Amino acid sequence: MLGGAMRGFNLLLVLAGLMVGTLMMQWRLSRRTLESIDADRFLPNEIFAGQKSHLRYRLKNRSGWLSAWMLRVEDTLESISDGTSASLSVGAPILEPGSEVSLSADAQFKRRGRYRVTKLRVITHFPFSLSTSTITKHKETAIVVYPSILPLVRS
Repeated sequence: MLGGAMRGFNLLLVLAGLMVGTLMMQWRLSRRTLESIDADRFLPNEIFAGQKSHLRYRLKNRSGWLSAWMLRVEDTLESISDGTSASLSVGAPILEPGSEVSLSADAQFKRRGRYRVTKLRVITHFPFSLSTSTITKHKETAIVVYPSILPLVRS
């Protein structure tokens, strides 16, 4: 009935147009949100095997009018010696225009050695969670993990 009232348009055609429009809006708005985000990583000065280390991230929204919602930061840690890798993930619910937020993630290295922190990715599903937008910041940094600290015992 509604399809016939719209000058012969088929209702499925109208529905397809609404879906394509929503997907295009999702793609453009999420892409624009990520283009205005600056992401930095701050590593601790000393990291010891077997102890938790706090890796900090700073997200800054350079946009003057658009808030960033549902942001997730993923970082990849790779061991140089044996080639194993792991990832860290931390999120922020909202980042107002012109503001910044500090996030921290705990990492625990089981073995000493040299590690490489490679890809820093910022991910959002904003506004409709129909797709995922990702921007990768190639900020490669080398980390040296020192041997674990053992307690001294009196003899």
